[in-house]
Amino acid sequence: METKFSISLIFICLIFSFNAISRNVPLQTGVITDEVFLLSEFDKTLINNSITDLFNKQQFDVYVLVVNSLENEAIDAFSQKVFNTWKLSFKSVLFVVSKTDREVRIEVGRDLTGKLSNSSCSNIIQNTIIPLFKEDNYAGGISDGILAINDEISSHGWLKSIWINYSYYIGFFGIFILGMVFSIKGGGGGFYNNSSSGGGFYNHSGSGGGGGSSRSGGGASGKW
Repeated sequence: METKFSISLIFICLIFSFNAISRNVPLQTGVITDEVFLLSEFDKTLINNSITDLFNKQQFDVYVLVVNSLENEAIDAFSQKVFNTWKLSFKSVLFVVSKTDREVRIEVGRDLTGKLSNSSCSNIIQNTIIPLFKEDNYAGGISDGILAINDEISSHGWLKSIWINYSYYIGFFGIFILGMVFSIKGGGGGFYNNSSSGGGFYNHSGSGGGGGSSRSGGGASGKW
Protein backbone atom coordinates (compact mmCIF):
# COMPACT_ATOMS: atom_id res chain seq x y z
CA MET A 1 0.00 0.00 0.00
CA GLU A 2 2.78 2.42 0.92
CA THR A 3 4.66 1.52 -2.27
CA LYS A 4 1.63 2.35 -4.44
CA PHE A 5 1.15 5.62 -2.58
CA SER A 6 4.81 6.56 -3.09
CA ILE A 7 4.65 5.79 -6.81
CA SER A 8 1.48 7.89 -7.18
CA LEU A 9 3.12 10.77 -5.30
CA ILE A 10 6.20 10.65 -7.52
CA PHE A 11 4.01 10.60 -10.63
CA ILE A 12 2.07 13.66 -9.45
CA CYS A 13 5.30 15.50 -8.66
CA LEU A 14 6.61 14.75 -12.14
CA ILE A 15 3.45 16.17 -13.70
CA PHE A 16 3.73 19.37 -11.66
CA SER A 17 7.45 19.62 -12.48
CA PHE A 18 6.70 19.35 -16.19
CA ASN A 19 4.04 22.05 -15.98
CA ALA A 20 6.43 24.26 -14.04
CA ILE A 21 8.98 24.31 -16.86
CA SER A 22 6.40 24.56 -19.62
CA ARG A 23 5.33 28.16 -20.11
CA ASN A 24 1.78 28.96 -21.11
CA VAL A 25 1.22 30.29 -24.61
CA PRO A 26 0.09 33.93 -24.51
CA LEU A 27 -3.17 34.96 -26.12
CA GLN A 28 -2.50 36.39 -29.56
CA THR A 29 -3.61 40.02 -29.73
CA GLY A 30 -2.70 40.73 -33.35
CA VAL A 31 0.31 40.74 -35.63
CA ILE A 32 2.33 42.05 -32.68
CA THR A 33 1.74 40.61 -29.20
CA ASP A 34 3.75 42.56 -26.65
CA GLU A 35 3.21 41.40 -23.06
CA VAL A 36 5.68 43.82 -21.50
CA PHE A 37 5.07 46.94 -23.62
CA LEU A 38 8.61 46.79 -24.93
CA LEU A 39 7.51 48.54 -28.12
CA SER A 40 5.78 51.91 -28.25
CA GLU A 41 2.53 52.31 -30.17
CA PHE A 42 4.44 54.28 -32.79
CA ASP A 43 6.97 51.45 -33.18
CA LYS A 44 4.16 48.89 -33.45
CA THR A 45 2.49 50.90 -36.19
CA LEU A 46 5.72 51.14 -38.20
CA ILE A 47 6.48 47.43 -37.81
CA ASN A 48 2.89 46.49 -38.62
CA ASN A 49 2.95 48.60 -41.79
CA SER A 50 6.22 46.98 -42.82
CA ILE A 51 4.77 43.50 -42.26
CA THR A 52 1.64 44.36 -44.28
CA ASP A 53 3.77 45.67 -47.13
CA LEU A 54 5.85 42.49 -47.17
CA PHE A 55 2.73 40.32 -47.26
CA ASN A 56 1.37 42.24 -50.25
CA LYS A 57 4.66 41.82 -52.11
CA GLN A 58 5.95 38.42 -51.02
CA GLN A 59 2.83 36.63 -49.72
CA PHE A 60 4.26 35.56 -46.36
CA ASP A 61 3.20 36.54 -42.84
CA VAL A 62 5.35 37.83 -39.99
CA TYR A 63 4.26 37.78 -36.35
CA VAL A 64 6.03 39.22 -33.32
CA LEU A 65 5.76 37.99 -29.73
CA VAL A 66 7.48 39.77 -26.85
CA VAL A 67 7.41 38.12 -23.41
CA ASN A 68 9.01 39.04 -20.13
CA SER A 69 10.42 35.58 -19.43
CA LEU A 70 10.53 32.07 -20.87
CA GLU A 71 10.15 30.72 -17.33
CA ASN A 72 13.02 28.23 -17.79
CA GLU A 73 11.61 26.78 -21.01
CA ALA A 74 13.91 26.51 -24.04
CA ILE A 75 13.12 29.26 -26.53
CA ASP A 76 13.03 26.89 -29.51
CA ALA A 77 10.46 24.62 -27.85
CA PHE A 78 8.42 27.61 -26.70
CA SER A 79 8.47 29.23 -30.14
CA GLN A 80 7.37 26.04 -31.85
CA LYS A 81 4.58 25.66 -29.29
CA VAL A 82 3.39 29.22 -29.95
CA PHE A 83 3.58 28.69 -33.72
CA ASN A 84 1.37 25.60 -33.50
CA THR A 85 -1.04 26.94 -30.87
CA TRP A 86 -1.64 30.14 -32.80
CA LYS A 87 -2.06 27.98 -35.93
CA LEU A 88 0.17 30.19 -38.02
CA SER A 89 0.29 29.32 -41.70
CA PHE A 90 3.10 27.32 -43.27
CA LYS A 91 4.20 30.57 -44.96
CA SER A 92 4.71 32.47 -41.72
CA VAL A 93 7.67 33.72 -39.72
CA LEU A 94 7.47 34.19 -35.95
CA PHE A 95 9.73 36.54 -33.98
CA VAL A 96 9.97 35.65 -30.30
CA VAL A 97 11.75 38.04 -27.94
CA SER A 98 12.26 37.33 -24.23
CA LYS A 99 13.29 40.50 -22.42
CA THR A 100 14.55 39.02 -19.12
CA ASP A 101 16.30 36.05 -20.73
CA ARG A 102 17.75 38.32 -23.43
CA GLU A 103 16.96 35.73 -26.07
CA VAL A 104 15.47 36.03 -29.53
CA ARG A 105 14.33 33.43 -32.02
CA ILE A 106 13.13 33.35 -35.60
CA GLU A 107 10.73 30.45 -36.14
CA VAL A 108 10.08 29.60 -39.80
CA GLY A 109 6.99 28.00 -41.32
CA ARG A 110 7.49 24.73 -43.17
CA ASP A 111 6.82 26.19 -46.64
CA LEU A 112 9.51 28.86 -46.20
CA THR A 113 12.41 26.67 -45.06
CA GLY A 114 13.66 26.27 -48.63
CA LYS A 115 14.07 30.04 -48.89
CA LEU A 116 14.91 30.86 -45.27
CA SER A 117 17.33 28.29 -43.87
CA ASN A 118 18.46 27.86 -40.28
CA SER A 119 21.88 29.29 -41.12
CA SER A 120 20.28 32.33 -42.80
CA CYS A 121 18.17 32.95 -39.70
CA SER A 122 21.25 32.66 -37.51
CA ASN A 123 23.13 35.19 -39.65
CA ILE A 124 20.23 37.64 -39.49
CA ILE A 125 20.03 37.30 -35.71
CA GLN A 126 23.77 37.66 -35.11
CA ASN A 127 24.54 40.37 -37.68
CA THR A 128 21.35 42.43 -37.81
CA ILE A 129 19.15 41.96 -34.76
CA ILE A 130 21.50 41.43 -31.81
CA PRO A 131 23.74 44.49 -32.43
CA LEU A 132 20.65 46.72 -32.19
CA PHE A 133 19.20 44.81 -29.24
CA LYS A 134 22.46 45.38 -27.36
CA GLU A 135 21.78 49.11 -27.75
CA ASP A 136 18.22 48.59 -26.41
CA ASN A 137 16.91 49.42 -29.87
CA TYR A 138 14.34 46.64 -29.98
CA ALA A 139 12.10 48.23 -32.57
CA GLY A 140 15.06 48.78 -34.87
CA GLY A 141 16.26 45.20 -34.39
CA ILE A 142 12.87 43.74 -35.21
CA SER A 143 12.30 46.08 -38.18
CA ASP A 144 15.74 45.48 -39.68
CA GLY A 145 15.37 41.76 -39.01
CA ILE A 146 12.12 41.67 -40.98
CA LEU A 147 13.74 43.53 -43.87
CA ALA A 148 16.68 41.10 -43.82
CA ILE A 149 14.26 38.17 -43.93
CA ASN A 150 12.52 39.76 -46.91
CA ASP A 151 15.86 40.19 -48.70
CA GLU A 152 16.76 36.56 -48.06
CA ILE A 153 13.43 35.25 -49.35
CA SER A 154 13.51 37.60 -52.34
CA SER A 155 16.97 36.35 -53.31
CA HIS A 156 15.44 32.91 -53.91
CA GLY A 157 12.69 34.23 -56.16
CA TRP A 158 14.71 34.60 -59.37
CA LEU A 159 13.93 31.08 -60.60
CA LYS A 160 10.20 31.64 -60.23
CA SER A 161 10.48 35.02 -61.95
CA ILE A 162 12.27 33.49 -64.94
CA TRP A 163 9.64 30.78 -65.23
CA ILE A 164 6.73 33.27 -65.09
CA ASN A 165 8.23 35.73 -67.57
CA TYR A 166 9.60 33.22 -70.05
CA SER A 167 7.41 30.15 -69.57
CA TYR A 168 5.94 30.49 -73.07
CA TYR A 169 9.36 30.45 -74.72
CA ILE A 170 10.64 27.68 -72.44
CA GLY A 171 7.60 25.54 -73.25
CA PHE A 172 7.86 26.15 -76.99
CA PHE A 173 11.59 25.38 -76.97
CA GLY A 174 10.98 22.20 -74.94
CA ILE A 175 8.32 20.96 -77.39
CA PHE A 176 10.65 21.72 -80.29
CA ILE A 177 13.50 19.72 -78.74
CA LEU A 178 11.21 16.79 -77.91
CA GLY A 179 9.91 16.79 -81.48
CA MET A 180 13.44 16.69 -82.82
CA VAL A 181 14.44 13.82 -80.53
CA PHE A 182 11.36 11.75 -81.36
CA SER A 183 11.82 12.34 -85.05
CA ILE A 184 15.42 11.13 -84.84
CA LYS A 185 14.66 8.11 -82.66
CA GLY A 186 11.38 7.26 -84.35
CA GLY A 187 9.43 8.01 -81.23
CA GLY A 188 10.31 4.73 -79.53
CA GLY A 189 11.11 4.18 -75.92
CA GLY A 190 10.39 7.66 -74.59
CA PHE A 191 12.77 10.49 -74.04
CA TYR A 192 14.31 10.24 -70.58
CA ASN A 193 13.49 8.49 -67.37
CA ASN A 194 15.23 9.48 -64.18
CA SER A 195 13.76 7.33 -61.43
CA SER A 196 15.88 8.96 -58.73
CA SER A 197 14.62 12.50 -59.32
CA GLY A 198 10.99 11.77 -58.47
CA GLY A 199 9.84 14.04 -61.32
CA GLY A 200 9.02 17.71 -61.32
CA PHE A 201 11.05 20.80 -61.96
CA TYR A 202 11.87 21.75 -58.38
CA ASN A 203 11.60 19.68 -55.24
CA HIS A 204 11.16 21.63 -51.99
CA SER A 205 11.56 19.07 -49.23
CA GLY A 206 10.54 21.53 -46.52
CA SER A 207 6.95 21.81 -47.77
CA GLY A 208 6.16 18.14 -48.11
CA GLY A 209 2.78 17.03 -46.87
CA GLY A 210 3.90 13.94 -45.02
CA GLY A 211 4.91 13.33 -41.45
CA GLY A 212 5.13 15.55 -38.42
CA SER A 213 2.48 17.68 -36.74
CA SER A 214 4.49 20.88 -36.40
CA ARG A 215 3.55 23.80 -38.61
CA SER A 216 7.05 25.25 -38.31
CA GLY A 217 10.08 23.79 -40.04
CA GLY A 218 13.10 25.32 -38.35
CA GLY A 219 14.74 28.57 -37.39
CA ALA A 220 17.50 29.89 -35.16
CA SER A 221 18.01 31.52 -31.77
CA GLY A 222 20.46 33.94 -30.22
CA LYS A 223 21.29 35.82 -27.00
CA TRP A 224 22.42 39.39 -26.47
